Amino acid sequence: MSKTRPPYPAEFREQIVELARAGRTPAELAREFGCSAQSVTKLDRAGGHRCRQTTARQGRPEQRRARRACSAAPREPAAADGARHPGKGYGLVRRQRREDAHVVFELIMANQADFPIDAMCRALQVSPSGFYGWRDRAPGKRAIDDAVMTERIRAVHAESNATYGMPRVRAELIDQGVAISRKRVARLMRRARIRGVSRRRGFVVTTRRDARSAPAPDLVQRRFSADGPDRLWVADMTYVPTWAGFVFPAVVLDVCDQ
Repeated sequence: MSKTRPPYPAEFREQIVELARAGRTPAELAREFGCSAQSVTKLDRAGGHRCRQTTARQGRPEQRRARRACSAAPREPAAADGARHPGKGYGLVRRQRREDAHVVFELIMANQADFPIDAMCRALQVSPSGFYGWRDRAPGKRAIDDAVMTERIRAVHAESNATYGMPRVRAELIDQGVAISRKRVARLMRRARIRGVSRRRGFVVTTRRDARSAPAPDLVQRRFSADGPDRLWVADMTYVPTWAGFVFPAVVLDVCDQ
């Protein structure tokens, strides 16, 4: 009796092709769906081959008409030097460089009460079957591990009074015996919107020189010495950052006393 494996369902094949086109690697899809990377590669190639055949049979007249329309349409002016062309961006609805289709599916899930799912799938260039498969599929091992690690990161962040950032959170997890990379901690914190507190403060300019005014004359000529009291007085001011804001102390000294 032959041990041939039954063919994959059509929705499964369509979802594999959709995720592969979104940038997922065969190894990642194989781990997530419980199949071999070779099977994922074959499904991806088979899906692309069918699409090319359909285009070759049915799309040639449409392509010729589209090319004629594009050649007859006026060209847009070129973008200025350093400016970004509006058609060169790759965002949520750009299929060429989408890294993770789950972000799109989460957006559809969040707005399904306000808009039809089929309309959102057409606008975002994803298949409805892929969305329904993502919604109804049980979370994989990686998703479960990420959820557990996110809770540990959240606990470490809470114990630090919400001050730890990625480096300190990772150091605390390593002290607890967890082997984790910097990129994974950063990805999970970014997804959970967990942020640390930065103690760095920007440079504050306290003197704004007026270019139209002449500088004050140097009456001392950089000679900070005096033969007797009340001959030469010097002053200076600075700023000290505090939790309530900047404090500006000033000092006036008699050079003879120093």
